[in-house]
Amino acid sequence: MSTHTPNWICGDVSKKTPPGGPTREWQTHLRGIVRLLQCPACWLPLNKPVTLPCGKSFCQSCLPEPHKRQNISWPGTAERQWGIRCPNIECGREHAQEDYSLDIMLRHVVEAVDAVMQNQGDSPKIQGLHTQIIFDDPPKIIIDDPPVPLWTIMKGGVLLAAYNLAEEGELKRSSSPEFISPGDNVEITRAFDEELLAQIRSAVREELNCEICRIGRLINPLTTSCGHTFCEMCLYRSLYLANDNTCPSCRRRLSLRFGSKPALRPDVLNGFLQYMDEAAEDDLTKEAKRETWGCISEERPILFVRAIFPCISASIQIPEHLRPMIRRAIQEDKILAVCTAVLNGQSTVGTLVHIMESHRFETLSRIRVAGLSRFRVSSATCTDAGYMLAKIRPLDDISLAEEEAYEVQETAGTTDKNVIKSKEDIHRVSTKCLSGLATHVLHRCLNKGKYSWLARSSTSSQLRHPGQYFPYDPVKLPWWFASVAPISDVERFQLLVRRSVRERLQMCWLWMFDLGLAQFGLESLEHS
Repeated sequence: MSTHTPNWICGDVSKKTPPGGPTREWQTHLRGIVRLLQCPACWLPLNKPVTLPCGKSFCQSCLPEPHKRQNISWPGTAERQWGIRCPNIECGREHAQEDYSLDIMLRHVVEAVDAVMQNQGDSPKIQGLHTQIIFDDPPKIIIDDPPVPLWTIMKGGVLLAAYNLAEEGELKRSSSPEFISPGDNVEITRAFDEELLAQIRSAVREELNCEICRIGRLINPLTTSCGHTFCEMCLYRSLYLANDNTCPSCRRRLSLRFGSKPALRPDVLNGFLQYMDEAAEDDLTKEAKRETWGCISEERPILFVRAIFPCISASIQIPEHLRPMIRRAIQEDKILAVCTAVLNGQSTVGTLVHIMESHRFETLSRIRVAGLSRFRVSSATCTDAGYMLAKIRPLDDISLAEEEAYEVQETAGTTDKNVIKSKEDIHRVSTKCLSGLATHVLHRCLNKGKYSWLARSSTSSQLRHPGQYFPYDPVKLPWWFASVAPISDVERFQLLVRRSVRERLQMCWLWMFDLGLAQFGLESLEHS
């Protein structure tokens, strides 16, 4: 509870308190800390905070009631059928229920700050210490002509006074009032605020730790849809290099598909990390974390071959002079960066693969790999051993929310979203229809044995269930089809760089029309 309930006074400020007080820069700094803790809707300190996909945080009770979402076919789970309109005016987008939850780390941070603030009520240092607040944007409407300043006096320094006002709901989140201390108390007030800020930093620092690496505080935090927060690269390694889409903390299945954006960037937690003001510690933390991020932040071997896709296994022949590169990759973590060679050049997009088997012959080696995730090359250098090293960064798919918005945009105004008769129709039908009819066409073609290359193709156990000849998953189906279809390397590369499941399914349909599969399969569907 607040240590003081504001008593609002109207009148000439200059006659009430002698000039003096903290600098405007210092006031802005402390006011910014309190603003981070305030809910944009109710202005109160966040209570059971929920961080939305746009990065903004609100009290759970301040969120609007969920509504039924329209024109969403894929993935179409129960929690994605319902959502809310974002209360953040700058966003205003629709958020599926599956994409947000209580922000656990932020809740701990808010509780830690509140505990520090409440302890100040019994502190002897607060006795006789007061701060005057003059409002630029009063929370209450005062009818007066001409208007006069609205001000009040609170116990404590700037930081405590601002927090107590927010706790009483008397400080607008957008407001930047002026804080004035009596002339004799300026230095005492500054010392009190500095000590209080140090206590907050100490309390918050313990909460801002990654649960994966547990090395210092967070670097580039990401918050999952289940409310847990990790370092960006730690989460990337856990989800993609381990081929896992469950939360590293609670093991809940996350609202993402393989290769999509893993989480959101929380504005409030990022703000607290900036206010920690510990650059030297950051450098040491990053250096320590770099060892656990080796495959991402350090240079690693890169091989230029034909396109290899996520989720797909393949065999690669390695010439004699590249054996040292394979040896290095196997000794480190069995992860190799494979980039696509197209148009007599080298692209900047590729796939991280896991080396499952390695066999050495007299003049070459052969490795069996499984695709993990895609990347972009930041820079590359040549080693003395004759192979390339590259620094890479993840290449994510668009989020599920963006995927759904793309489907709504393309299918808006379409009456029949479940019929494909020509290439033009693939931009009018639902994503679910694109996937479902594609599996039907492929089954028809396989059962009739019309296309020998399709009949000879096989897929690994990681792609299908027993009895399936190809993956039914809309995410994996295009990768599989591109790996077996008689198409050019340039076309395969075009699929690799696409960041939308819907776009990749549409590319597969274009290939099926060009190869004759679509016409044969759809004709048999009409006659069935």
